[in-house]
Amino acid sequence: MSTIVLSSEIFELTRLIGVGFPRLQVSHTEDRGYVFIFNGGEYAYHVWCEDGVYRFGESSRHGTVFTEVVSPDQSIIERVLIYRLGKTYRKDVGLPGISIPRVSLPYTEEHIREGFSAVHVSDREWVLQRPDGTRVPATFIGPLDDWAEKARYSYIMDIPVPDLVASYLDPEGYPALHEFV
Repeated sequence: MSTIVLSSEIFELTRLIGVGFPRLQVSHTEDRGYVFIFNGGEYAYHVWCEDGVYRFGESSRHGTVFTEVVSPDQSIIERVLIYRLGKTYRKDVGLPGISIPRVSLPYTEEHIREGFSAVHVSDREWVLQRPDGTRVPATFIGPLDDWAEKARYSYIMDIPVPDLVASYLDPEGYPALHEFV
């Protein structure tokens, strides 16, 4: 089992979250992944590789890790992590939030990015299908009626990792998320 090497942009984002807000702690895990711990363990994001497949999960109060996304493509997992970390960064430094997509609640199937669709593959798993019929190489795990996550992920899955981080750092959300600020 090899250690995951995350994009340098992720560590820049975590460094900035920690500046003035020492509530984020990042460390390696026994499975050679990473855990991003907030507020002394109140909640944590986990990134690891198991059997050649990358995984993103969340836990609270040092409890069980619930896997939310599984993918053979590490950049997919990085995008999910950036989405979660980016929201925290913007809130901590007082930047306007980024609402992906910018709609009135509640989210519905109609809020998924144009041309994308969510395909249910089991009673708790779904995948995103692009307009050309190809699927984002990831399985998302959670309630099938959670249209908010489906909508959000449909907008960020094809944004290059450096552009996604830059968009969360930029006050106006450029280069990729400015329409959602």
